[in-house]
Amino acid sequence: MKTPMISIIIPVYGVEKYLEECIESILKQTFKDFELILVDDRSKDSSGQICDRYAATDDRIKVLHNKINSGPATSRNNGLDVAKGEYICFVDADDFIFEHYLESLYNTAVSENVRIVACNHVNYQDGATPVRNKKTDPELVRYVDDMERILDDIDHTERYVVLWNKIYHSSIWKDLRLPDGKFSEDTYIFYKILDLCKEFVYIDEVLYARRLNESSVTHAAYHMKNWNFVEAKCEQLEYFSKQKRQPCVEISYESVMHYFWWNINEMKKNGISNEETINKYRQKIKEYVKLLRVSKRFPIKRLIQQYYIAFLKRI
Repeated sequence: MKTPMISIIIPVYGVEKYLEECIESILKQTFKDFELILVDDRSKDSSGQICDRYAATDDRIKVLHNKINSGPATSRNNGLDVAKGEYICFVDADDFIFEHYLESLYNTAVSENVRIVACNHVNYQDGATPVRNKKTDPELVRYVDDMERILDDIDHTERYVVLWNKIYHSSIWKDLRLPDGKFSEDTYIFYKILDLCKEFVYIDEVLYARRLNESSVTHAAYHMKNWNFVEAKCEQLEYFSKQKRQPCVEISYESVMHYFWWNINEMKKNGISNEETINKYRQKIKEYVKLLRVSKRFPIKRLIQQYYIAFLKRI
């Protein structure tokens, strides 16, 4: 088999109900020069067998079976370790892609000479039919050295953060891997990827269908793993602090505080107590607030308020 242009990596666990639809959507792509890497994370249902069955019918499909159940980050990393394509795509096994997904992302990456291209997506409830805004001439939005704009654009967070609506040049992943065992692992690395590439293009056309499935990791009941959001934002703040990029530090601080209080409120609603975790991040916040300066985002009154919250406010 010749070297494929695109490697598509799918972490697979407990998705026998949806996996065939996902795989079929890939096999129906108008762009045919790809390899499909299915990484079975020791599924307890028939997902692993479904992967093997498809691999036996199409030599573009490769199946990896993890030795132990390790989570989606490790599965994606294992896929990256064997991927041969010049470009990389990630798809979640309970989602599907529309037929021009690969063609549109690849052609845009080449024509616009960028290493990342993202597309619009549609969220739909399990059992429903997704509505697509198919366009003959979709708008392209180009981002160049726009880290502040990206970090601050909370209305379009999924456009930047998630792994699954993008095509990446493989060079991005040469020295980069996802953090093993973390919840919402893409939150830990999206800013590093965008900072590395400096620019990317967004296609304002729905090419990816994301299923809102109650059994998926992102839609489960509250769990203490949600503190990974705070941890990821702390790492983000420290990343920009080392580079002395003050506006990005300030935006990151706001994100830390948002997820800090969100987690505390969710813990209260669910009757969960964990003072060790709360105190761990409160100590970090006491250090981070010292990095703030009087600015447009933090005028003197708001800055004083942040010191009060960090050092005096009762939780």
